[in-house]
Amino acid sequence: MRKIQKADEPASLAQYKQHNPTHQYKDLNDESVRQDIRQKCTEEQYYLCAYCCKEISGTNVDTMNEHIQPRCHYPNLSMDFNNIVASCNQKGHCDNSKDSKILPLTPLMDECETEFEFRINGTVSGKTERAQSAIDILQLNHKKLCESRKQAINSMLIIYGLGNPIQVEDDELLQSVCDDIMQPENGKLIAFTPAIVNAIKNWTNS
Repeated sequence: MRKIQKADEPASLAQYKQHNPTHQYKDLNDESVRQDIRQKCTEEQYYLCAYCCKEISGTNVDTMNEHIQPRCHYPNLSMDFNNIVASCNQKGHCDNSKDSKILPLTPLMDECETEFEFRINGTVSGKTERAQSAIDILQLNHKKLCESRKQAINSMLIIYGLGNPIQVEDDELLQSVCDDIMQPENGKLIAFTPAIVNAIKNWTNS
């Protein structure tokens, strides 16, 4: 995961809530407002899924408005933009797996960047009980997801010529590589960027 810095809600959402103060998200039938929410969240996340960090487009083809605190448990937060992120809509993981479960560790928390440990084989484990619980709820070790992460990590290792850990013993060089990978281009990050950086650092420190 990557910590998401929430910004101001879309103007269309603010206007809708002003005219419909008692409405919940389930009452929001205006697809243009839903799309504005989806697009704003996607931009905040540099076009990465809030949970697995695969690339998303910001359209309803592959992206959905996901409520961190489930609507069924927290209906009063269903129209709160600070509770909404953009998730991929892939079957078997992320929002599809989470459903109405409550996450103990979310991408709105600073610790989401430090409590997961990714490996170059594409798998992930939790450094804490709550991180492992989040992995299980979101199915972040889904077979296809792990394979996609593995390919992304290996591609970066090849691009930067990191054939083995000995080649990156220089901490400054390693940090420079990671900083370069984490730099958005045209408002977008490479798919699985946080996992790639995490895996490379863990690999070189092993």
